[in-house]
Amino acid sequence: PAIFATQVALTELLNSKGVHADSIVGHSVGEVAGFWAAGALSLTDAALLCFHRSRLQHTTAGGGRMLAVGLSYPEAELLAKETKYGISIAAINSSNNITLSGDILGLESIQDQLDRKQIFAKFLDVDVPYHSPVMDSILDELSTSLTELSPQKARIPVLSTVTGSLVNGSEIGANYWRKNVREPVNFMAAFKTMYETGNNMFLEISSHPVLKR
Repeated sequence: PAIFATQVALTELLNSKGVHADSIVGHSVGEVAGFWAAGALSLTDAALLCFHRSRLQHTTAGGGRMLAVGLSYPEAELLAKETKYGISIAAINSSNNITLSGDILGLESIQDQLDRKQIFAKFLDVDVPYHSPVMDSILDELSTSLTELSPQKARIPVLSTVTGSLVNGSEIGANYWRKNVREPVNFMAAFKTMYETGNNMFLEISSHPVLKR
């Protein structure tokens, strides 16, 4: 909720200064504010969505961690499959910036392997294994909690980091948010689509520019 409130406030501030987006993309939980900014969600629906998403994910705290690695997607996927622990690709941020999520022991094993090869591997400062198999336990309740959402067609072109492509906006009901919580954040594909459709200036709406690379 704090991330959501910050993103909404910054968006409103920028709009008041005459800075308006031609296209919008959200990263993981950032999709909540992103779809609101695009006009696909009312502020009430976006706040409700953010509350339930966060409430349920909080129940999984301590169930795993997240590890950022300097690998390509195929390399990271192979490494995740080779471990005997439950590890998933959580985010594809760029061609060599992948986030893994899941079992702590499995991630520590991967970090050890990469450290020995002098490949970047750093744990994120979170205790919730977002986008990992641990999320499966909350998906049904999440869907039930979001049955009253009333998404509508977006006023501003908006891209999904679930699909990596443009979406209408009206299809982001409860089932979409199940995918948002569980499936990898395909930021690289969405960013590539934005660039290929003529966008050449990008502004990250957050309290810290973590995607600047």
